[in-house]
Amino acid sequence: MSKHYDDFIKFKSDAAYVRDVALDMLIVLRQKKKLGLIKGLDNLFKSGKNDIEPEIIAEPQFIFLLANYHHYSSALQSESVNLPDESKFFLSSFMGYGLYKDFVVTKKQLREFFPEVFSRKK
Repeated sequence: MSKHYDDFIKFKSDAAYVRDVALDMLIVLRQKKKLGLIKGLDNLFKSGKNDIEPEIIAEPQFIFLLANYHHYSSALQSESVNLPDESKFFLSSFMGYGLYKDFVVTKKQLREFFPEVFSRKK
């Protein structure tokens, strides 16, 4: 984890490189919009010219995604020792399907667990 965070700090320290990466992503978005693969970007690319209109002002953020992480494990504690206290983590029990597969149910099973929800009229 520390290596990934250090790599991110190094990445964001080069403002010109961050801007180049951001511009590249805008070009990809513009291409996908033109191909009809992404809807709802009309306000981002207003003029329809080949240049990139949006100004890049946001500083990139780094967030760890904890997937297939078992909360009884001590790995997170040992891996995060050298991380700043303001490090961000995204947690989701549904991200770790392998750990929570016993709690993934079919619609039929869900109806059995919560019959009152499925018996309501729209």
